[in-house]
Amino acid sequence: MFINHETSAFIQEPVVKTESILVVEDDYIVAKVIEESLINLGYTVAGMVATGEEAITKITSEKPDLVLMDIRLQGEMDGISASEKIRAAFDIPVIFLTAFSDKKTFERALVTAPYGYVIKPFSINTLSTSIKVALYKYSLDQKLNESEAKYRAIIENIQDMFYRTDLQGNLTMISPSGVKLAGYASANEMIGHNIIDDLIVNQEDGRQFFLALKKKGSVDQYPLVIRDRQGSLHHVTASSHLCYDTKGDVLGVEGILHDITDRKKAEDALRQVNRQLSLLSGITRHDILNKITVILGYLSLAETMSTDPVLGDYFRKMNSSTMAIKSQIEFTRIYQNLGTIEPQWQDLERILSRLYVPATISLYSDIQGIEFYADTMLEKVFFNLLDNSIRHGQHVTEIRVSSNQSGEGLTILWEDNGVGVAAEEKEKIFERGFGKNTGLGLFLVRDILSLTGITIKETRTEGTGARFEIYVPPGVFRFSRTP
Repeated sequence: MFINHETSAFIQEPVVKTESILVVEDDYIVAKVIEESLINLGYTVAGMVATGEEAITKITSEKPDLVLMDIRLQGEMDGISASEKIRAAFDIPVIFLTAFSDKKTFERALVTAPYGYVIKPFSINTLSTSIKVALYKYSLDQKLNESEAKYRAIIENIQDMFYRTDLQGNLTMISPSGVKLAGYASANEMIGHNIIDDLIVNQEDGRQFFLALKKKGSVDQYPLVIRDRQGSLHHVTASSHLCYDTKGDVLGVEGILHDITDRKKAEDALRQVNRQLSLLSGITRHDILNKITVILGYLSLAETMSTDPVLGDYFRKMNSSTMAIKSQIEFTRIYQNLGTIEPQWQDLERILSRLYVPATISLYSDIQGIEFYADTMLEKVFFNLLDNSIRHGQHVTEIRVSSNQSGEGLTILWEDNGVGVAAEEKEKIFERGFGKNTGLGLFLVRDILSLTGITIKETRTEGTGARFEIYVPPGVFRFSRTP
């Protein structure tokens, strides 16, 4: 008898189990003892067979949760060979139960990735523990396999290029879409290629990309240009990060390259159209302003030569209307460039320093180190706010510009000590044509800011001065230094 009863007796209160176990043992008596032990432990016995061939047949019909496999069996197939076939065809955990403890047999058995290797004789406790460990480890492996399958499915179906490199930038993994984008036939062809030398067009850009990664740990939408195997160029943005091992040591880089080539072409085409429209607008505006100059000249002469007061009044009204037309035409010179150039990061303090503030007004600012991601006409925003304070504040002597960060956003305050804005006009002042002059200043302010999601409103009570609140959402402002 191979069961050692000195270290364990049969369990008095068996735990209810549902797992079924197949016993593969060529010694009938030993097989019966194992069967009784399994029943006492609460397991279901899927069957007892003496050969590897019978084991495979039984597994096909019964589909047990685990196999207890003797190495020496009847027939041509031993337990190790049977285990290899079971592993390949059924993915069922196998525990070897054997009297063979020599190195050669053990190493041969190890190749089949068994879930246990128990040497005879063994106790009931040893058998029970081995089964529990094997079933638990198998369940973990199944969860891991499911997780890997989901991860693999994501990588294989992702439209962007997923990649992974070592510390030198050599590719160790690439997604199917990445292979396609790079113009290769398979991932194996790309593995080992250096991303800086073989993929990124400008090697200096590649080095700066990796330097940014090493410095920050990650980058988001980093612009790069890559060349595929056929020599075609692709504009991409890289969102990548350093990857680490369990000890915290850097293994390399992994991330996603998003192809923006089509978007880049569309942007270039749009810029070309805008340049052509600007040229046409410039020529047309020049010609119209020349004609307006002629009209104003003749009106001036007519007014000078006329002695009729009624006609003189008509001439003055015509002159006023013509000047309004001139103002509108000149405004198009400014407005035509709005949104035609990609937004830039701009230092707010530097913009304020370029404003021409009259000697009668004191400008105080507390916005050091704040940058906006906005249209290149951002300077016009603060020029027009200053102009609004001067023209409509009536007796402004002080302007304060400050910032207030609340939540994830940032608010810039422009405050003066003038007459303020009437409650019913707080929204109207941003409408085109509203106001005593051109009615275009604050309209332009709101349009410039809105291009990158920035908003503006007037909030102070009339009679206490004007207060414009400029709200800057997350991602559209940053601090170049600690304010």
